[in-house]
Amino acid sequence: MRHGLTSGNANAQKAAVWAVYGLVCKAPASRVVIAAKPGCLAALAEVLKSNSAVDVKGLAAVALRLLPADSAAAVAADPGSTAGLVALLSSGRPDMQQAAADLLHGVVNKDPASRATAAAAPGCLAALTQVLNSNSASAVQGKMQAAGVLGLLALEHAAAVAAEPGCSEALVALLSSGSADLQRAAVQALSVMCRVDASRAAIVATPGCLAAVTSLLNNAGAVEVKIGAAGILEWLAVERAAAVAAEPDCIGGLVRLLNSGSADAQQAAVQALHCVMCRSETYPNSRAAIASTSGFPAALTSVLNNSLCNEETKRLAAVVLSLLPARYAAAVAAEPDCIVGLVALLSSGSTGLQEAALAALHFLVSKDVSSRIGVAKEQPAMPWRRCLSALVR
Repeated sequence: MRHGLTSGNANAQKAAVWAVYGLVCKAPASRVVIAAKPGCLAALAEVLKSNSAVDVKGLAAVALRLLPADSAAAVAADPGSTAGLVALLSSGRPDMQQAAADLLHGVVNKDPASRATAAAAPGCLAALTQVLNSNSASAVQGKMQAAGVLGLLALEHAAAVAAEPGCSEALVALLSSGSADLQRAAVQALSVMCRVDASRAAIVATPGCLAAVTSLLNNAGAVEVKIGAAGILEWLAVERAAAVAAEPDCIGGLVRLLNSGSADAQQAAVQALHCVMCRSETYPNSRAAIASTSGFPAALTSVLNNSLCNEETKRLAAVVLSLLPARYAAAVAAEPDCIVGLVALLSSGSTGLQEAALAALHFLVSKDVSSRIGVAKEQPAMPWRRCLSALVR
């Protein structure tokens, strides 16, 4: 079989590839045996860069993807194989694009060193972008894998990915695709790219980006997709916090995520709101937009009192509270269990939590006289009572 793959004869190579493909698809137990054959994986990888027909290369890619993990190393070891996959991605055929994107995803996922090869391969990023822009109804799987590849490449090469013409726009467009799988893949890729300054600027400048992410935040069925959308908004706020705050129903979506009851969702929402409040070019307007959102005091209180939320989430919730405009202090203090939650943080044993809670309580008692009674009723430990008394004076 290996000899047929490396014979140089197109017909013999085609027959050998079909034989391997048939075995790995119909007899899964044979995959280990085939992978263990000396030179077999390398021979299949050779097919990818040969002059064989596109169909034959596609079958070789599928076979390699189904074989054990060493197949990724075989492809990664030969830059010419990556060039062969790029050719398949550029073929315009959804089945071939899916086979190539699936194999390339497996390679860059299992062999981090291969990401540099793929990112630098001529035409690779353009070909992946081409797959994302396909209008074929049968291209969903290929698009999903292509977005996954871009997300992995962005771990070390985010600037190059963002600089590829049309790439950011294509990923943003997937957010509005209506396909949960495509949305999830696009969110993952954009989440990675947003963490790098150069690529974040390109994403935030993409027309319709904030609207698409906000729509996903409010309409996605899967909680993990909403969490990813909140994470994107957090990083976009580093560049354009005021724009994030001004996007219709963006803050409302984050507040509703606070009320989801999911500790992970609450963490993502608090982090995004904190970034908007701290990074905004127009602090008063952004902070007022957050504070005036329906249900915000109750949502923030739920975070303070959720035993499943970690210390950092609760600390940020307290910080967000302390940064609110003074005129909203009474509404927050009047929220049942808000002061209870803050006072409980004073006994947490964590200096960071205690400082954040003390700052939030100071905000309340200094801006709203009635809240002083609520704080006093909670009877915190004596050292903290002395601190609070000093702050109220």
